[in-house]
Amino acid sequence: MSNSTPAPTLKTKLAHQSPARQALRRLLLHRSARTGLVILGILVIFAVFADWIAPFDPIKPLKGVVRRSAPCIHLLGCPQDKPQHLMGIDGNNRDLFSRIVYGAQYSLIIGVSTISLAILLCGIVRDYVGV
Repeated sequence: MSNSTPAPTLKTKLAHQSPARQALRRLLLHRSARTGLVILGILVIFAVFADWIAPFDPIKPLKGVVRRSAPCIHLLGCPQDKPQHLMGIDGNNRDLFSRIVYGAQYSLIIGVSTISLAILLCGIVRDYVGV
């Protein structure tokens, strides 16, 4: 007597996985989804480590800097005696790179809170209406 069970196929493997795992697997099959996840990951890293990444305070104006100066990157030939500003300075003497890095925090906070509120309200409405 031999125990001959058929080899599991992809369909039977997917049937035994949770719906969340199936959705994640399908999501990761798309190149655009993987690209979006990489960009989102970079945004999260910038938001979490903004205090260490941003070289200047994003709100306080810089002292002794010419207004609206072009980007100055020492690695690309900018003189060493000038302060380094990766994206330049805005009209109010604030470093643009620092403002963008700190802006990532606000973007994530607004996005997460909006989605959370939408999920909460949809759940309440669904329970109330009884759909």
